[in-house]
Amino acid sequence: YLAVWDLETGKMLMQAPTGHKLVYDGPTAFSPDGRYVAAASLTHAMVLDTTTGKVTGQVTAEKGAFKVIGMSPDGVTLAGAMLTNNGNGVEGDGQITLYDLSTGKVKGKLPRIGAPLGRIAWSPDGKRLVAITKARDSQPQWSSEEHGFYLMDVEAGNLVHKFVTPGRDPLNAMYSTDGKLLSLIDTEGMWEVLDAATFEPVHLRKLGHHQLIAGMSQAGTVAFAGNAETPVKVWDAGKEMQRTYPAHLLEYGAVPFVRDGVPMVMSVQGDAALIDTYSPTEGN
Repeated sequence: YLAVWDLETGKMLMQAPTGHKLVYDGPTAFSPDGRYVAAASLTHAMVLDTTTGKVTGQVTAEKGAFKVIGMSPDGVTLAGAMLTNNGNGVEGDGQITLYDLSTGKVKGKLPRIGAPLGRIAWSPDGKRLVAITKARDSQPQWSSEEHGFYLMDVEAGNLVHKFVTPGRDPLNAMYSTDGKLLSLIDTEGMWEVLDAATFEPVHLRKLGHHQLIAGMSQAGTVAFAGNAETPVKVWDAGKEMQRTYPAHLLEYGAVPFVRDGVPMVMSVQGDAALIDTYSPTEGN
């Protein structure tokens, strides 16, 4: 089963069977308007209507299991990267496959990356996506030169630009709502806001060291990062603030996001999900 909640009211919007056993801690992805959500099993990725709970699309993994998925802004295409056995254990193969959700068929592949992937971020117009490699801690065999943010042209199927993070691991990437800015954050808390067309820097801030989580606003004006040992640093319109979260909030698996310009952290504790909000004006 897959369940969806309204964060404002805490009420469950839908709980529905997907038709396949979902992977524990497996990937999920929402459409930008929140109407659809995708989830992965060992063999399939399914798309459900968040209002009715009905399965509206399904694709089959070519090999292995889905490790990372991302839905295009128009809800037509699903980008997915797989878990495969590389001979040294189960790991990602570094290639993104594009699936047509209306037919369930493969519509293309993007260039293979020399490191496992951890996240996918689409541009608002659906023409490009950023493939983000996983941290090196669990993949010591991959060189630092292969880790970074890879900007792909979806229509042409080629690599447009690679943002290397020497000595640092990629953590998160996000486009602004209008697609003009691209925000990147790494595990050392370096936050870069770039012009999405020219890649020229717009903002550059150091948010902290050895980050476990990081989130950004789509306007490119608010970012935060932190771990369980140091205060979370929030950068908002040129002003830096701090917010100390309880350590259990920042354990592995916490979900950071920014809603309406407000940094938030969600973590699951037993059978409840705790949402902690940082308000720059109210300080709570």
